[in-house]
Amino acid sequence: MQDRHSTPPPTDPSHPPTLAPPAPSASSSASSPPASDAQSATLLGAFLNTSLSVSKGIVGLLTGSPALISDAAHSFSDIATDAVTYYAHKTSLSPPDFRNPFGYGKYESVGTAVVGLVLIATGAGVGFHSCGALMELALHSVHPPLGSPIPAPLPDPLLSPAWAAGMAGFSLLSKEYLYQVTLAAGLAANSSVVVANAHHHRSDAMSSAVALVGIAGGMATGATWMDPLAGVAVAVMVVRTGAEVCQDAVSELLDNQLPADCIAELAHVCSSVPGVTLKSRKSIKAIKSGPHILVDANITVDGSLSASAAHQIGEHCRKRCMLKFSNIREVRVHLDPDPRQEWSAKGGGAALLDTPKVYEDKIRALIRRKCPEVLGVSEMSLRYEQSTHHPHPANVSARINIILHPSLTIAEANEISSRICGHLREESRLRGDRFPLRDIDIDLELSEVTEKEKGLVIVPEEKARQWTPGTSWHEPEWKNL
Repeated sequence: MQDRHSTPPPTDPSHPPTLAPPAPSASSSASSPPASDAQSATLLGAFLNTSLSVSKGIVGLLTGSPALISDAAHSFSDIATDAVTYYAHKTSLSPPDFRNPFGYGKYESVGTAVVGLVLIATGAGVGFHSCGALMELALHSVHPPLGSPIPAPLPDPLLSPAWAAGMAGFSLLSKEYLYQVTLAAGLAANSSVVVANAHHHRSDAMSSAVALVGIAGGMATGATWMDPLAGVAVAVMVVRTGAEVCQDAVSELLDNQLPADCIAELAHVCSSVPGVTLKSRKSIKAIKSGPHILVDANITVDGSLSASAAHQIGEHCRKRCMLKFSNIREVRVHLDPDPRQEWSAKGGGAALLDTPKVYEDKIRALIRRKCPEVLGVSEMSLRYEQSTHHPHPANVSARINIILHPSLTIAEANEISSRICGHLREESRLRGDRFPLRDIDIDLELSEVTEKEKGLVIVPEEKARQWTPGTSWHEPEWKNL
């Protein structure tokens, strides 16, 4: 990965950043956390929407303005979306528990989808009402067919259209202010549902602007059809906004991968850890869960490392990702050894090699059966690797630490070690991939058996003291095989 991935790409200022920068320090942070600001902005929106919906509805009825009545219905729908937004955002901040081990972030995705559906339904209702008003105007503007009933004349409005225009202008300014406040709070909290609610406020501001144009145009030209036509235009914009919001919510609910630039940033952070290699771009998987990000990193480390050393590298990788991006809730690291070889070829197919415990038991049993001079096996470690010089693809290396009688000479101990290696290689040759032991390293212990090693000794210690080198045990009693 190159350093260019470390620079965040330009983002849409009207949408929350997918990967948020590190959280500011306590001295530079605001007095209230972003989550509280988002909830306060939502409550402010609910209060303004209630006031505007009642005011615009009354003025629209008194002035006979279909556009303003449609705008009032849109503002009234915002009250329901404010309630959904507040509940979804507050719930998504709950910590993980037994029922939801990955947190409650999906509640926010569901809330975003609800907001989008409400927008679509509101737009459809506005369009239906405006189309009805256009048809009613058309019936009064043409001569009815001979014999058809004459439609009743439209009632005269109680207030002049100037009232409707003034209310639409006030609504436009109020909703634009509410959009700016809610959007800023949603971006700070990295909340998609709060940002979606801000777009709902912006759609209401657009509907007020279109209604204002329609009302003012009708007053200036006397064309009464401009008012309901403006309502149809508002309906189209609202439905389009709702569809975009629903698309984003469904993408989160389906656990779609984050954009490629975000994956590149995460890959750069992981590969910056010494000893980490990423084999492909599929090594990093990340999904959005409400305001949080969940990451799966499949990293490759040196296969000769111990489990604790490899785990330490994984912890550094996890820590760097969480420090780099404040909205990452969890990083699950999977470690792959390099070279990696855990499959063997059988009959043209692939079979998973046995676990180390299975091979260890086979090695102990063979040593017990073929080399009774061995008092015990104090330690054994196995390593799975890919062979570059052996005809078989599967390769398991074994390092065996055996305990011998202290009276043995070095030559006798080496002879026993050679016999063990010979028996193990012969067994591997006969069994093939069922016992793929290729490289064997025997370590000798020519010392008294300690208290800690007594549980690993194959024969009782009292019989070991009576044994004469070069002879076999009489009725051996094997332990812990």
